[in-house]
Amino acid sequence: MQTSLWVPLVVAGLGLLGTVTAGTAGVLITQRSADRREQQMWDRERRREREHWAREDMVRTFDQRQQAYVAYYKSIRAMARLADQRAKDMKSEPLPEGWGDQALADALALAIFGSASVALLASDVYFALLQWGTETSLDEGTREKLRAKYFKAESELLRLIRLELAVPGADSDQFPV
Repeated sequence: MQTSLWVPLVVAGLGLLGTVTAGTAGVLITQRSADRREQQMWDRERRREREHWAREDMVRTFDQRQQAYVAYYKSIRAMARLADQRAKDMKSEPLPEGWGDQALADALALAIFGSASVALLASDVYFALLQWGTETSLDEGTREKLRAKYFKAESELLRLIRLELAVPGADSDQFPV
């Protein structure tokens, strides 16, 4: 019995077709795995980059917050010195025009970069200082109450600022002014 020529050709054709199909399937599966791996790598890289930028933004914001707090605190202390000096000199004349403008300007930066609780307390401090510094017609006892109100609010503001800036010992009520 003789095998016809078409049987080996069919077997060879099927082998060739199987090889081509298996090779194509292998390439597609490998490519899909490589694409998935590459996508995961890109996702990790993007996540790292976002985390890096978030950390940099936090540091920059912290620095700006710190600068805003210090500038505001310096300006209200300067205002307090003027008010205190006027009280010590027993003058009933008003303080110079614009004596609180710098503190008001610094309060704007504080409102942008500071926390809501510090901004609210800073506003209370400013108005307590304004009330103490501009009141000329009150007796000495009332002026002293306004002065004490200001210094109490200022002390609370300083404590809160120190807490927010994570200054060591900030939770203590005893710190130099």
